[in-house]
Amino acid sequence: MLSTGDKDENNSLMEKIFPNASLTMAGANTSDGLKSDPIRHLIAEEITSYPRDVENEGDPLELAYQRTKTFQDNRKIFYISTPGLRRTCRVNQKWLSSDQRKFHVPCPHCSMRQELKWERLVLCTSEDLQRENCKIDSSDNVSISPEDTGHLPDNFRTAPKRDEVLYRCEACEKLIDHSYKDLMLAGGQWVKQKPNAEIAGFQISALYSPIGIGDDWTRLLKRLNESGSNQLKLKSFANNDKGEPWDDAQDVIEWEAVYNRKSSYRAGSVPDPVRLITMGVDVQKSYLAYEIVGWTPDLQSYSIDYQEISGDTSDHGVWEKLSDVIDQSLYDGYDLDWPIALVAIDTGFRADRVYTFLRTQNQDQVRAIDGRSEKANYYIGPGSHIDVSVDGRRLPGGMK
Repeated sequence: MLSTGDKDENNSLMEKIFPNASLTMAGANTSDGLKSDPIRHLIAEEITSYPRDVENEGDPLELAYQRTKTFQDNRKIFYISTPGLRRTCRVNQKWLSSDQRKFHVPCPHCSMRQELKWERLVLCTSEDLQRENCKIDSSDNVSISPEDTGHLPDNFRTAPKRDEVLYRCEACEKLIDHSYKDLMLAGGQWVKQKPNAEIAGFQISALYSPIGIGDDWTRLLKRLNESGSNQLKLKSFANNDKGEPWDDAQDVIEWEAVYNRKSSYRAGSVPDPVRLITMGVDVQKSYLAYEIVGWTPDLQSYSIDYQEISGDTSDHGVWEKLSDVIDQSLYDGYDLDWPIALVAIDTGFRADRVYTFLRTQNQDQVRAIDGRSEKANYYIGPGSHIDVSVDGRRLPGGMK
């Protein structure tokens, strides 16, 4: 492969051209690289971390998938990722629609192939060693066929050390030492759990890490036990070592809890506890979406109204309709009118058009905001000046 320093028009940081092939790399945070030339083989890495929407163009995974449509008969698509939260985990969603293959390895004592499971790890304490509860069978009793596995490991041992972790076979119940690992991996097979599914899916954990690569069983169980009840450590272990999505108990809301908080009021009217009205506006290509929210003194929120104003947002018409909505007053049960105190319009799309509209509005009431996908250092800041001179100085009366 050519280095980026070579003077070749076919060589760049994000693209390499070879005889009869090419390699193109693109980031999931920019839409341009995701929707250019057709591709036959797509490798999407760490898809769980992809944003849901890239530059208001849609799902980056779907944009990349569209590039393979030219080669529907002979394309290959690989989705690879560490899992994340179960309810939003992209790779877990792909896994559920696949044939769900697990790697089964043979027991060195009885040859039965099985999936390695965390609950079958056995910690050999000092008491276990004294009672010989952790005795490993000698190499003479190994029954794995040599043609599948090669040969016995040079570091094969017949006696474990104190506080060492072994694995108990689910068939013969004999204990397996970590030194057998490479022998077992050589005789392993991928087994489909859903054989009728058309998509091939593979999942594997750190229990299968070859000797010398990653933690052995003893270190893995020690790290798991040291996590205790620390949810962040347990989440990291589940995602990275178990290779499983994480169920965040603190992030799960029971439907009954939401249902019991319901209250009855007419859409578009102001409920009695509300003392302040705000409005948020999202700008899309073909419509403006807005929500009007009422706030109580103790910061409870009531969704008063949600609507979409259809139309090309580069045209003036939809913005005139939005202005009419902003100027309206809402009414409560006592026939008192409530103006919208503050309006925030997202500038993530068609920012220039948003600023043009803001110049026609009361800037104490209608403000531009910049939404972020990542957590900022502050929730509400002083704002930045939009109207500045050529040398960067703010203009008197300019817009923020």
